[in-house]
Amino acid sequence: GGGSAQSSSASKAQTQDSFVEDKPNEIHKVQFKLVDIDTDQPLSAMLYEIHSKESGKLLVQGYTDKNGMTAIYESEHTPESVELITIDLSKTLEPL
Repeated sequence: GGGSAQSSSASKAQTQDSFVEDKPNEIHKVQFKLVDIDTDQPLSAMLYEIHSKESGKLLVQGYTDKNGMTAIYESEHTPESVELITIDLSKTLEPL
């Protein structure tokens, strides 16, 4: 988990902000591995979705491979700024 640090000097914070703006957006490669918490075995062919934590927008969806790995997703989102949601198709969904 990450915390956030705050600067006590407003001018220092402004300098940091302008430094970030001048820098081109970094591309991050995000990949998750899904494993069964009971058996520690990879979860293959598991439907997943990756959403932005900030906007809630669906960024990508797919199925895990035989090793339980998601596809590599390249974006400006950091791994900490996305949320992985799995959908277990083997279980019956509850009626609404």
